[in-house]
Amino acid sequence: MHNWLCEEQPHSVDHRMAADIFNEAMAVLGEPAWSRAIMVWIVKWFGPKFRAGA
Repeated sequence: MHNWLCEEQPHSVDHRMAADIFNEAMAVLGEPAWSRAIMVWIVKWFGPKFRAGA
């Protein structure tokens, strides 16, 4: 999910919203909160930075 949002052109969301959507998708799939927190922190700090519409 996160990778697709990062690669779509033009971007429909910014990098922060992509991380939040990633978190929500993992929650729906039953990923534990501690695991989601680590993965979301990683993509927010080290993932690509982009703006919606760019």
